Amino acid sequence: MSNEITIVCRSKASADGKGISLTLWNHNNGTHIKSFISGLCARGTVVATKHFLVAAQADKACIFFWKWTEEKTMLNISVESRVSALQVTSDGLYCIVGTIRGVLFVWEISTGRLLCRVNRAHSTRVSQLRLTSDNQFLVSGGSGGVLRVWSLAKLVSSPNEHQLHRLVKHTPTPLFTLRGHTNSITCVAVSKGVSGTTRIFSGSNDKSIHIWEMVTGSLLGTITLSSEATCLCVDPAEVYLYVGLKNGKVVVHSLHDQKLEGNSGVLVTKPTRQIAAHSRAVSSIAVTTDARTLLTCGEDAALRVWDAFSLQAIRTKATGADDEVNDITIIPKLFHTAPSQGFPVKNFKRKQVEKSDDGLSGDNDGSAFVMLCNHEKRSEEEWEDKIVNVVSDTIAIKNASHDGKRRGSEGDTSDTSSLPQKTKKAKKAKAKTK
Repeated sequence: MSNEITIVCRSKASADGKGISLTLWNHNNGTHIKSFISGLCARGTVVATKHFLVAAQADKACIFFWKWTEEKTMLNISVESRVSALQVTSDGLYCIVGTIRGVLFVWEISTGRLLCRVNRAHSTRVSQLRLTSDNQFLVSGGSGGVLRVWSLAKLVSSPNEHQLHRLVKHTPTPLFTLRGHTNSITCVAVSKGVSGTTRIFSGSNDKSIHIWEMVTGSLLGTITLSSEATCLCVDPAEVYLYVGLKNGKVVVHSLHDQKLEGNSGVLVTKPTRQIAAHSRAVSSIAVTTDARTLLTCGEDAALRVWDAFSLQAIRTKATGADDEVNDITIIPKLFHTAPSQGFPVKNFKRKQVEKSDDGLSGDNDGSAFVMLCNHEKRSEEEWEDKIVNVVSDTIAIKNASHDGKRRGSEGDTSDTSSLPQKTKKAKKAKAKTK
């Protein structure tokens, strides 16, 4: 028996009116374990760690955090725009969020500090986010049919004082931009293992699955489908690829029995198995760590457990028309039975630039200046001049502040030669009023 359980995400409000959005379900015996209460959660945003459970609200710009021991949310965090994709690193340090406006955010969970904001990570909605198992790389997919691979280390690194003069060039850029799909990215999976051998599997409304090599960004091959791909997963050993389709079928492709059609790069492989799993589109699909059990849920309000080898149904949970589910996530049972103590989550900060009289923002760090660049239309040369001037003033003020504290301890605070000109004038005006 698997030492895993399943988080079930509802797509409609619970019929009992209690506001249950997520439930813990034992897929091994079909028993209900626990319910979590909040507003409805967005599909593809439910993430579990040993410290907490997190999900984004479906119809509002809000992120929910729960402790495993509590039914109600411990923290509701308002964000700038509605979240369409969410990931948390396996160590629980960073939260990565993609929005319906194509913006990518990275927060440090323990402090709430915004480490990075990429305003145009995608031209439209960020539909998918996936992390590699070693947390080195992030894969993002957009409604425009483009995949991007990012270095997480570059996303979370903030510029220090010696790097501030290069802030225009600090905005993180992807390692690779993967183009090949002709329609929206609907599902992405990343294989397990070290990043050097990782492969990316992407599904789209163009009725195809693309397989990419992570370290080079090269397209390894394409699998054509009979219908649009709505969800997919790959077993931990990377032997079989399971794909849920819009027509309700689940198809299984062997990843070790393929041949290429000439030099076209199209994989000539028929599904090794397929089954009409649901009467309507398959919403979500997941496979257990031991690769023995497959779970699916569909728009027909059914949640099913399958034998992964024979594709024979083991169990069906009929949720009912008023109790539909649209997402399933398999997690270790220990997350619930033996969670980590404490709740290392702080309210996420917004780095909004509010200009003062001296042209500086209220929060003078690298990310604030990068945001300032993205909010106004200026040429790169104008921005370089503006930012270098602003940063120079910032550094001068910081140095003067440190010198002032040192001189204050020595009884001398009269020297203002290291302050910027505007600061000197302000001090003289203040002295005249006195």
